[in-house]
Amino acid sequence: MSKKVGLFSLLAGLLLLSGSSRALDVPLTWTAVTTSNMWGYQVFYGYETNSINYLAPFVTTNAITVRDLQAVTNIHFQLTAVLSNSVSSARSSIFTVTNTPPTVPTGITTP
Repeated sequence: MSKKVGLFSLLAGLLLLSGSSRALDVPLTWTAVTTSNMWGYQVFYGYETNSINYLAPFVTTNAITVRDLQAVTNIHFQLTAVLSNSVSSARSSIFTVTNTPPTVPTGITTP
């Protein structure tokens, strides 16, 4: 899935490790900022749109896998670009990844 978020085009895939009570890993990529004094990116996430306060590790590339997230229905992300003088851009628009648990097969019987 892809959604425009400010200067970035954020792409996200959701990997459900197993079961709804297990942790999730969410790989994210975005269009890199092309400026000579670009330092890296800070990714924020949260489980409610009004509370995106968790901080993923700082990255110097345009990709990260945010690991061990709660297996909730929606996880919300925002991104900032950080320049070499430590000035950060405004946060991007909110990008939401929806966790769709696997469906239980029907018609299966045990011997």
